[in-house]
Amino acid sequence: TMYMRVTDQLRSEIVAGRLKPNTRLKVPELAQALGVSPSPVREALQKLQSEGLVVLKPNHGAVVRQIDAAEFAHMMRM
Repeated sequence: TMYMRVTDQLRSEIVAGRLKPNTRLKVPELAQALGVSPSPVREALQKLQSEGLVVLKPNHGAVVRQIDAAEFAHMMRM
């Protein structure tokens, strides 16, 4: 589905370090860049928050979470 494709793309960008910690993730900009509507981007950000990659802050949107090396290694094993 579109939501899963967006989730996979954003996850890859975060894990590869192309989206740096504390980077603000703006739904309209991501939707445009990925060629999708805002809805799958919002769903993807919620999924990535549940995985610990993104923090959703009320009234501020989403930001890439700072992940230390041990936590990153644990996530990769999962």
